[in-house]
Amino acid sequence: MTDDQKLSELIAQVETVSPKLVDCWQATAIVESLGYTDRIIQAEFNFQDALEIGEYIYQQNNPTPVTSETKPHINWKASAISEVYAFVEQFSRSFVYAIPLISLLALSNIKASDTWKFIPPQLAALFTIATLASLITSGGFVQAIARRGEFYLGLDLSQQAKRTCISLFGWGMLTSFLLAVFSLWFGFYRSLFPDNYLVMGASYYLVLSSLWMLLSMLSLLSVWGTPLTLIGLTALYWIFRFSLWFHSFVGFCCV
Repeated sequence: MTDDQKLSELIAQVETVSPKLVDCWQATAIVESLGYTDRIIQAEFNFQDALEIGEYIYQQNNPTPVTSETKPHINWKASAISEVYAFVEQFSRSFVYAIPLISLLALSNIKASDTWKFIPPQLAALFTIATLASLITSGGFVQAIARRGEFYLGLDLSQQAKRTCISLFGWGMLTSFLLAVFSLWFGFYRSLFPDNYLVMGASYYLVLSSLWMLLSMLSLLSVWGTPLTLIGLTALYWIFRFSLWFHSFVGFCCV
């Protein structure tokens, strides 16, 4: 019997034990279980060891299919649109938190006389501190709400997302309230600002802290919720300012 015939018989024996081999290690184990040692394999089949013949038997049992290397067709227009939409979606959820810093930077470049007409300098400084403090305090809770909410919504667990976001919002407000009380006590004790300014600053801090967390929850419901809310608040502010200016102008004309 020739070596090729012996090898064919061995392959047939291996395939009888397992018609569909998983990998070369399974073929090697079956060969060794049939009583073939490395010395016998070298003498009868001219292979170095059981692993080498196992690899050969596995290749014969699982021939590699010839696949044509064709590049998949890429729709560049659809890909660009999806990338732009993903950018707008993520940007709309996060850019709102940069607006207070931009506003503070713009207000800091206004002359003192113009600032006094809009808001007293001491109160403006207190509002600046309160704005930065609200971003720092609520920043961790905002990220937690966004990440946990997206995680549960991705699993289609809307009720769990709702409970988690409300719980994180409650913990965030509790933390903000405790810091506000401590800040009021410290401000009253050190007399850093007038008492009425301190109360206004603490209230402003609590409102902003709750606003950042609520906007984070709103962004989970709609990608356009945050920018639309911001645009609405801005429009409401300017309507209020214009009405004050209009009434003062009418009163001046009547006089």
